[in-house]
Amino acid sequence: IRQSLVQSERGHDDLQGELQGAQNRLTGLQLEQAKLEAENAALKEQNQQLDTALGRLSTQCELLVQLKGKQEEENRHLLMEIQLLSRENRQLLERSMEKREQFQEEQRQY
Repeated sequence: IRQSLVQSERGHDDLQGELQGAQNRLTGLQLEQAKLEAENAALKEQNQQLDTALGRLSTQCELLVQLKGKQEEENRHLLMEIQLLSRENRQLLERSMEKREQFQEEQRQY
């Protein structure tokens, strides 16, 4: 009986050791879970902030595309004006040269 009692106590001690090890592992896993949940919450917050920033950037991009279109239209208009002014300038230069030649011819005749 004594030997049976000693074996039971050893078995009980072994089970106590296993239980303590399992409780330690459980505590470690609970700490890891809490850490992962905190990390998950931080990542969710960061994701939300990035989504907000992405929305702002998308809006800015749309505005810049519109602005670029208006700028290109204005540039085309200005180019047409430059071309018109260049033609007018050329015509004025030609008239001026003709008048100069006429004036010089008249001066020679006098």
